[in-house]
Amino acid sequence: MTILRRARAASEAARSRSRETGGMRNMRTIVTGMALSLFLLGLAGCESRQPATRAGEALDRAGTKTGQAVGQAATATGRALNRAGNYIQEKVSQ
Repeated sequence: MTILRRARAASEAARSRSRETGGMRNMRTIVTGMALSLFLLGLAGCESRQPATRAGEALDRAGTKTGQAVGQAATATGRALNRAGNYIQEKVSQ
């Protein structure tokens, strides 16, 4: 599975989990920041002797970091939803 597909799958999973908590705004900020970083790294890589190789490596690194950030956001959102569910269950059972 490619990095982009993993990031997309993680993003979709996190999106479905975060709709109830408002965590979508945070994830959008992370993804937007990573996309901007990806663009800037691509520009910086094009100024050297082997622009295609360096730009490709920079894009791979940025894609990996984006996937990791989205995965961390999804994990954090899942934990928050679990805590909220436990709290609600505790209050209902009292």
